[in-house]
Amino acid sequence: MPTIAERTEEIRRVQNQTFQQSLNEALAAELRRNVVQTVQTVLETALVEELKQDLSAFETAPPRRSGYYGRVVDTQYGRIEALRVPKLRERNRERQWHILSRYQRGLQGDLDWVCYLYVLGLSLRDLQVLLSWQLGQVLSRNAVNQVTLRVHERMTAACQARIEATPSVLMVDGVWVTIQSATEAIKNRPGGSSAPGAPGRRPRHLGGDGGLARWEP
Repeated sequence: MPTIAERTEEIRRVQNQTFQQSLNEALAAELRRNVVQTVQTVLETALVEELKQDLSAFETAPPRRSGYYGRVVDTQYGRIEALRVPKLRERNRERQWHILSRYQRGLQGDLDWVCYLYVLGLSLRDLQVLLSWQLGQVLSRNAVNQVTLRVHERMTAACQARIEATPSVLMVDGVWVTIQSATEAIKNRPGGSSAPGAPGRRPRHLGGDGGLARWEP
């Protein structure tokens, strides 16, 4: 898994090799938009889990939830224009805010940094320790798991989304594997023609189910 510095350097290399300035700007804007949306997903899920944990600590009947309200929050990657913050029907002002204080407009990036460590392979226990060290004893291990599940859902949906139109930017990453065949075989080609196959030559499929194309090297 590449580090943040290595990924940033790779993006800069691609940008420097691109002769169209508009393409560079489109790539930067698309990356920034996706990062901000991911940070918003992480933050909204963490706020819901924080509220659930607060309600579970009431010795008497806890107050009921009362939907959400919108807030503007500035992150290190860009502005979130409409962050969904959960609220209570009563005692909302008495709550102790940990992840995001009541009138806080800026976010330092603690949660997205923790999610990056999750992608690198840290366990839920390790992530809980890091969050406790940064934010106090706020989120349980199950709550941390819910946050990472939301991030995983977003990543999976983005990877499996169909490409309906020609993208302005296409970054290809993969591993080339040579497969040796014991014997030559006759392969049926599209259109009914056939030709002998050669060692190490196999049809390649681009994309997932119903993906982009099928080609033979």
